[in-house]
Amino acid sequence: MDDQQEFNAWNPGMRGVVPPEHENLFTYFNPENVDTSRKDAFELSDFCGLKLLDVVSVKPERLLLHEAFLRTMVRVHIDDGDNYLVFGKRFRELTKNIMDEAVAPRMDEFKQKHDALRDDISNTIKKLLEETYFPQPKAHEELKKTGISAFFSSIASWKKGDAPKTPDVSVGDSNHVAIFRQRAAEESDEKMKSVYKNLATVCEGVGTRFGRMVHNPDVVNKIATNMVCNEYGSYMLGQELEPDVDAIVQSLGLRSVPMAQKSIIISLKGASASGKSSFRTSLSKGMTDYMQDCGLDDLSDFAMISPDVCRKMMIDYDSLGDAYKYAGMLTAEELQVIDQKVDRYLRETYNQNNALPNMLIDRFRFDTFSAEENERVFNFVSKADALHMCFIVTDPAEIVERGYNRGLETGRYRSVDDFLALSIEAHKGIPSKFMQWLKRDEPEFRYEFFNNNVPKGEPQDLVAYGDRHSMRIYDVSTLLDIERYRKVNINAKTLNDLYLDKKALEPSENVGFLKSCVAGIDQIEFADPQSDIVFAISSKGSLKVTDASLFAEKLQDEDFFAVMREIDAQAVTQFQMGSDLDI
Repeated sequence: MDDQQEFNAWNPGMRGVVPPEHENLFTYFNPENVDTSRKDAFELSDFCGLKLLDVVSVKPERLLLHEAFLRTMVRVHIDDGDNYLVFGKRFRELTKNIMDEAVAPRMDEFKQKHDALRDDISNTIKKLLEETYFPQPKAHEELKKTGISAFFSSIASWKKGDAPKTPDVSVGDSNHVAIFRQRAAEESDEKMKSVYKNLATVCEGVGTRFGRMVHNPDVVNKIATNMVCNEYGSYMLGQELEPDVDAIVQSLGLRSVPMAQKSIIISLKGASASGKSSFRTSLSKGMTDYMQDCGLDDLSDFAMISPDVCRKMMIDYDSLGDAYKYAGMLTAEELQVIDQKVDRYLRETYNQNNALPNMLIDRFRFDTFSAEENERVFNFVSKADALHMCFIVTDPAEIVERGYNRGLETGRYRSVDDFLALSIEAHKGIPSKFMQWLKRDEPEFRYEFFNNNVPKGEPQDLVAYGDRHSMRIYDVSTLLDIERYRKVNINAKTLNDLYLDKKALEPSENVGFLKSCVAGIDQIEFADPQSDIVFAISSKGSLKVTDASLFAEKLQDEDFFAVMREIDAQAVTQFQMGSDLDI
């Protein structure tokens, strides 16, 4: 390993992308995890335009690890311990127990079932392709070679100037994709739903890649079969595994997470290394005052949804040698798949029980900040009875420092530009996510904003809290910082390079989010954080001062002054001239 004294937070000794010499270490290239060679993976990906991880054939052993992760995460309450690392350790210990006691003794049986499924799926897809894109058997006879080699041989000769020797089967291509998607939407059988959905994805990808469906049914079948087995095959194996998981949990005397009569979701949102996991641990020790006021006393019957804790079982950190700092990147894409499977498993849970467990969700995923994506996929949060969101706001400079220290402690590093890019993404996403739920009627929505620019181990500062109808703000500056933190220079090499345009940090340039809150919330109270005295109230665009002394004091702060002028400039001017504002 590198001598850590050579490096620091702004020079962590790694790049923002995995170097070519380490690319073979991605988990989806490891022959212990997949049956597809690296060479074939690139050829399949190039053929259809899909991601490498989408097209490889994942081994049943790896799929079972994914399913064990899901059940450990959703079905079992794991105490957080004294710090956030304890939860991860306990989570992985239980998952390993499941793999050793429930999976290993039945591995031959699981493999046989997976192989049988693969044959069944391949035959089903073959028939569907013959009914749509490839109805004439003679087309196969025109190719002396089949499979990937045939396709790429034809492409190679085409690039040399020869006319294409494969027929253009483009008639009705888009109609076939549309029909497959419609069947997927209407299909009640999970296996056939997966077949139609993934076949549509592959055919659309090939059509986009080449402008038409090229005549290579074997390769189309192979990719689609891989995708269905990775998706539905994982689901099938998980269903087989579940009774054994429950038995192990019971034998160990662990507490299963029950279905809630009125389910509550606590969702933590913030950038990577912003302090979400430490905040989660603090909730295990004691809920916030606002949560207690809302009837949330503890997390004893909550599932902890935090996919990051899976990483250390996905790759052997100690075997990475000089690539050890890239462990996070080498597992990132597979972790996204696990994250999506969490959603799938929660959908299954809701469909089976018409209910959900209480959950604390600690994860950063790009599409969880996308309103459009949430409309497209099953959004289990909308099925809950109450949603309590905690937004963690942290200075990007602090994130870089804390992220590097986290790497030293856990082995999970990121490059500076990666931390800064994710910080921008999060601080763009926080207002989007907030306004998305603010505008909905359900579920019941409550929220808190916290400033985490505090010394390690100290509680985060409460910035604001409220519901859809009212909001109390203690710290205006942090709400402006949500916009300021989007404006960092991701190419910064030092703290001094973090902001290139200092004018963009001025208060008047960063009031957009607060203006949206004023427009969307019936009443906003401004209160002193020490005394909790409300000194001003904004309602429907007009400002009322309730404590003139405190209000005058706060107006000395340029951030607060800028916000007040945006809310009601005339009222601020009148106050400064000595007029009472309905005190």
